[in-house]
Amino acid sequence: MPKLIIQEGEQQSVFELFDDEVTIGRGAASAIQVADNHASKLHAVVRRVHGRPKLVDLESKNGTRVNGEFRNQRWLEHGDVIAIGAMTLSFDGSDLAASPAVPTAAAPVVRVSPALAVAAAPAPAAPPAPRPAPVRAAGGARTRRRDEADDGEERGPRAPARRSQNNAAVLMLVGVGVLGLIALLFLLLSHSGASRNAEALAVSRDMWNRENRKEEALDFLKRNSDPTNEDGYVSVRKQIAEWEGILSHAGEDAKMKAADKAMEQIHRDFIEQWKNGLSDEQLGQRLLQFAEEFAGTPKAMELLNAQWEPFTKFRVLMEKAKAAGKK
Repeated sequence: MPKLIIQEGEQQSVFELFDDEVTIGRGAASAIQVADNHASKLHAVVRRVHGRPKLVDLESKNGTRVNGEFRNQRWLEHGDVIAIGAMTLSFDGSDLAASPAVPTAAAPVVRVSPALAVAAAPAPAAPPAPRPAPVRAAGGARTRRRDEADDGEERGPRAPARRSQNNAAVLMLVGVGVLGLIALLFLLLSHSGASRNAEALAVSRDMWNRENRKEEALDFLKRNSDPTNEDGYVSVRKQIAEWEGILSHAGEDAKMKAADKAMEQIHRDFIEQWKNGLSDEQLGQRLLQFAEEFAGTPKAMELLNAQWEPFTKFRVLMEKAKAAGKK
């Protein structure tokens, strides 16, 4: 039975992989719990696929390392060391080695007495039937029997047919070997891309969570990952799309917040207009500048279209400012 040897600090334990799926993570639902904040609640899983154990990272925040390299998926081999946070899990697959063939029992030797041997001996074969004499044709020429002629015609092509079957078997073996080599090359390239994506995700997510490094994190992920390599999931492609959406709306959010703050100040100045010595023309000019600077924002639309106070008065001040500017 394959097993995981778990090393956490100075404590060591053994977990046998009885189930077809064993989850690893910080959450209470995980079969193997990791007491480390660097581990996700559902961090990784070991699945049995066609009798072989396979490690799959469940899109964890900090990634999963196997033998020191970040891996999204990995067919586990005996001696592999999995690192999740400060915990290490050594895979012991020595029991998966093929068991030796079971020797077959030798056939028992039966001794038979001479009398029984004579009685059991087969009867002598009957002598072959005499070959019929050749038949003469009407013209006097000697002809062979039809079955003898047919016999000779069938006996000729047997050897070439056997060679054709051998050639087909060789070609089939060569084809299988080429397909296996292509599959192995594809598997190696897939694991290489998966390791590159896992490492790029871990580094870029760390940068994203820091202040003022969001654009830098998105640029790093685009430059150091391969979005076409899915390897069982599309985390890189989804992460890039999500971050691009957040950053595209960040500018609009900042503009709306600035518009709200500017309109709040205009309201305050309008209430205290005479106290602050602001003329109608000055206040109207500020309103015109606001409408131009924050065009398209909810506050600018409210200034131009709202039918309640003080926006109806603001539009009157804006018209006065426009008329004064034309003079």
